[in-house]
This record gives sequence, structure tokens and C-alpha cells, in this order.
Amino acid sequence: MALFESKTKQEIRALKQEVEEMRNDTQTLLFGGVEIPANSSINGVSVTRDKVLQIPAVQSCINYIADDIASLPIYLYQETEGTMEKVEASDKRVRLLNGDNEENMDSRMFKRLVIEDMVLEGQAFIYPEYDEKIVAGRKKFELKALIHLPAKNMTVKSLFHDGITHRTAEYELTTIVGNSINKKSKKRTFKHDELLRIVYKPKNKFEGTGVLETGKQVFAEALAVVEHNIAFYNNGTMPIGVLKTEGRMTQDVVDRLRASWNSLFSGTKNRAKTVILETGMDYEQLSPDPEKLQMNETIQTINAKICQLFNVPESMITSSANKYNSVAQNNVHFKRHTLKPVIDAIENALNRQLLTEKEKEQGYCFRFDTRELLRTTDEELTKSLVERLKNGLITINEARFELDKPEVAKGNKLRYSLGDVLHDIENGELDVPNMDGGTQKQNNENEVVANE
Repeated sequence: MALFESKTKQEIRALKQEVEEMRNDTQTLLFGGVEIPANSSINGVSVTRDKVLQIPAVQSCINYIADDIASLPIYLYQETEGTMEKVEASDKRVRLLNGDNEENMDSRMFKRLVIEDMVLEGQAFIYPEYDEKIVAGRKKFELKALIHLPAKNMTVKSLFHDGITHRTAEYELTTIVGNSINKKSKKRTFKHDELLRIVYKPKNKFEGTGVLETGKQVFAEALAVVEHNIAFYNNGTMPIGVLKTEGRMTQDVVDRLRASWNSLFSGTKNRAKTVILETGMDYEQLSPDPEKLQMNETIQTINAKICQLFNVPESMITSSANKYNSVAQNNVHFKRHTLKPVIDAIENALNRQLLTEKEKEQGYCFRFDTRELLRTTDEELTKSLVERLKNGLITINEARFELDKPEVAKGNKLRYSLGDVLHDIENGELDVPNMDGGTQKQNNENEVVANE
């Protein structure tokens, strides 16, 4: 009997553990990483990733950052003699980064998921899947797919420090496998060098910290305001207070009076109805109205804090908070201080983990094509190109390329002003381009003629 009871308890514990592990995101249990635990709350407000993404300011910040970068192509370049030359797009890595990186997923979806994890969780994980082939009797591994692994489902299983630095790490991925009827929890362990890891906000070289962790308090405040507003409008601004009567009432009468009061005045359809009290009853309001609570000011303050967490200019979320004099200046701030750090982190990770040591030595590197991102208005772009063309920084064909125009004959020459004088500060010589050979050369030739 005792043995049977012991076995039953073990089965129950195992079943409870399996049930707990099988709860997915929609049930507010999220696995690992720096994700906020399902039962975590601040001042009674439950804070989860799904709830945080329902905050309008958060969703706007994520959309601005992720959508802008996800739309940019990534190319392979090689630096030769101080210039960057694009490598042919036939490279399999480039095709995966800009086409279908895995079955049923395109590169834009892939990049957006990666960037969202970087910002929210502080890190992103990609599993490079390889095909094994035999070439000339030797095994050869060819990159087949780049699979995004949700950072919320990843945990650091082990982290080894040798007294100087962290050397190795192991990660555990928890997933729900199967269909909606038959599903179970499955765990898989990866060594750090089996994954393409992008650590955006590092705790160390193997772990990151995202806004879900650093902004817990701010998100709790925002969610509390959202819940308050929902409750307020669900009540339809129903009078909230105390009903007083001179006589005593039984509990049954109290319950029926409360039910009648709620049915008459709760809900948006019943708002603005006139309250009629029986003889001997009095009503005293307890809750102040939203204007006295300064709800609009509170929402603006929380939005400002959220924008600071994401490093997004507040004026991009709320037009009334414009801190810059023009849209162009606002875009410059956003691109330089918000998008560039994310782009740099992705490029560095790709260069470190997708390039061979030989390719690194030969000057290969992955780069986002940010030309579309850097474009502002047509007027500003044209003005910028004209200035660079006049100063001899680009050719006519290079300027036309920026405008998506075809090349023209003899358009690959740099343009110089004939009125400029070039001064060589090393030897002191002066050259005037509009004179044949330059001033100094012409003077030397005149001296030779005079001597003859």
C-alpha cells in the first residue's frame, strides 16, 4: 500500500511538472532568458511580454525600430585597396539573409523576430542548419537555413568562468512539440558555438538584458493605467460612492439594491442616466473624476519613460512632444542613436560567426545597405547629392544611382572647380587645375625656356 501511494505521488508530481511546462505564452508562462515570470507582478499588476506588447507606446517603438531595419538588405563586401566592393549575391549566406531563410519564413519576418528579441530580451538566437555532403571523399557542411529561436524560450544552462573571463556556455531551449491535441514539452541543449548569438545589451559575452527587465516598473505603471481606463469605461462612468439610508436593511435587501443599481447605471449604454433615490436615501460620491486624477498627464509621462527605455524620440510617438525643429532632424536622431546600435550589433555578430578566419583576413564583412534608410525627403536628398557632386566627392553616375537613374556616358569622372587652387602642404607647391599642368609646372617650363 505504501509503495502504491509513493508511486502515485511521484506520478502526480511528474504530471504537475509536465502541465506546468506545457503552458504556453497565451497562458502567461514564458520560458527562460530574461523573460518576466508568469506570476510576477508589481503592486498587484501582472507584467508579461504579451501584456507589455499591448501597450500602444511599446508597440509603436518596436514597430519603428524593427520594421525600419527588417526592410534593409544585408550584403557581403570585401575591402580591397581602401574601397568596399560588393560580393556577388550567389553566396548562400547572402541569399538566406535576404530571401527565404528557412521554410515558410522570409527574411523580413526573420529579421523582425531577431530585432524584437534583441530589444525586448537583450539578445537573439539563430540556429544555423547545415547539410552534410561528401565531396572528393571528405565531409563538407553547406549552410541550409538560418532558424530563429525565440529568446524567451532560451535559458543559460551552464556558464563557465575560468577566473579571468567567461569561456563557455550552454543554452537550453524549451519548446512545445506536437499539435493542439497531442503536445508535450521538449528541451534541447546547445553549446554556445552551435548558435549564432546576437547580444545587444550585454551582462557578459553570453547573456543580455532587455527592456523587459530594465523597464519592469515603467511597464507596470502603464498596465495599471490601461486596466484603470478599461474598468472606468466598462462601468460607463457609473457613480461610485456610498448609498445611505436612515433605517436598517437586511443583507438580502442590500444585495438586491446593489444588483439593481449596477444594472441601471453600469456600462457605456447606461451612462448619463438620472439617478432617482427613494425617500430616506442619500448618495455620497467617493471617487474623483479622471480630470482630477490627471490621467492624460499620467499617460504622457509614462509614454515619455517608455520612449526613453527604447531610445526613441518621444515626438515620433506623440506629435505634441516635438523636441526637434524638423522631421529631418528627428530622423537623424533616431537613425544615429536608435537604429545604428542595433545594426552594428547584427553586423558584428554575422562577421564573427558566419565568416571563416580566412575570409576575415581577406577583408570580407557583412553590411546592411542603409541607403534607403538614410534617405529623407527628395529635396534634401537632391541638395546633398549636388553638394557632393560639386565638391568632387562623387561622380555623376554615382549621384544618379542614388536617384535610381541609369548611368550616362562619360559619367564616371569626378568634377572639380576650375577656380580652386590646390596647395600641397608637404612640399608647398601650388596647382591650379584650369592651367595646363598647374602653376608650378608651368613656371618650371618657363624657366627652362628662358635658360635656353
